[in-house]
Order: sequence, then structure tokens, then C-alpha cells
Amino acid sequence: MKKILIGMVCCALMFSVGCTSLHKQFKSGSSGVSAATAVAADLDIGKPIKGTASVSVLFNFINIGGDSEYADGVSYSNSLMPSINIGPSAKLKSAAAYKALENSGYDVILDPRYTIKRSGFYFIWEKYTCTVEGVGANIKGYRQVKDDLIFSK
Repeated sequence: MKKILIGMVCCALMFSVGCTSLHKQFKSGSSGVSAATAVAADLDIGKPIKGTASVSVLFNFINIGGDSEYADGVSYSNSLMPSINIGPSAKLKSAAAYKALENSGYDVILDPRYTIKRSGFYFIWEKYTCTVEGVGANIKGYRQVKDDLIFSK
């Protein structure tokens, strides 16, 4: 009976503990040509920036440590095909972009390049480290582009 009571108390404590995370909206751009808009941004291009995030994963699904601040709205691929994010890669990319932009004073990362490294024992304990490198830029303003400058099919 004592073991059952201790088990119930442990379960109640597990469900009463919460986590917190912060998502912040950032813009990103790639060096590819986009033909879907008639608005252009005037950018003040700055210096190269870099951000790194890491997380440890136990049994391939329990995250230990890691970041709690993320950048929303950051593209993770320069290709036309969407990238498939299996595992913690999407959160790591978002956290690395947040770190790169938050401390740099820039609004966007131009041509972001993500590198994810994995170490440890597969399925038992793994450590993922993501580094993003790109060029920082500030948005000075937006302007309308003439229709004949828009690329078509």
C-alpha cells in the first residue's frame, strides 16, 4: 500500500512540473530568386553572423537540456523542396537562428547555412549540435516593384 501511495505521489509530481519556451518571430531570406511577390525589401547588409544550439536526447525521444528560445519564421532550406525534419533538427535550427539574430542586432539572416552534428550512442544517448552561419542584414523599408520586373514561369 505504501508503494502505491509513493507511486501516486511521484506521478502527481511528474504531471505538475511544467516547462517554458520562448518563440520570437524573425525573418530570413535565401540567395535564391523568389518570383511570388511584387514587393521588395531594401536591405542594409552587414557582417557574417553565427549561432549554435545543442540538445542531448535519451532513448531517441527524451530531450535533456537544450534551448528554450526559438526563432519563428526562419526558412531552413534554400531548395524548392521542403526539408524533412526528423528528430530535434527543426527546434535546433530555430534555436541556433534565434541565438545568431538576438545578439547581433540584425533583422534577417541572408543565405543561412545549417550544420547539424550528432554524437553519442544511437538510440541510447545522443547529442545534437546545430550551427547556423549567414550574413546579417537590417530591413530599411519595403517598396513596390514594377510588374515587368517580376519573374514569371
